[in-house]
Amino acid sequence: MIEITEQNYEETVRDNEVVILDFYADWCGPCKAMTPVLARVEATAQEQGHSMVVGKVNTGEQVDLSVKFGVSALPTLVFIKGDKEVHRHLGMSSASELSDVIDGFFSDEI
Repeated sequence: MIEITEQNYEETVRDNEVVILDFYADWCGPCKAMTPVLARVEATAQEQGHSMVVGKVNTGEQVDLSVKFGVSALPTLVFIKGDKEVHRHLGMSSASELSDVIDGFFSDEI
């Protein structure tokens, strides 16, 4: 996982087939609970040879990115493929639910 800022957003999206933007706040309990789930999902995808990264976006520090993506609830996961949002998930989720979504991104469906 990496910290996403205005400065590294475009490079991160360009260098990875899929990027999951994890919009969070330090005070958000569910956001903290999602961190190990996202780490597991990222590790599994990378072990399978996929070019995927989870980018943590601190909504308090990266206000412009939060506004750009219309984030109004936390946690919000925005899935980016080819510089386009292809999926959005609000709230908590399990690793298997997220993995099922991600598996579709590495097929020819999208």
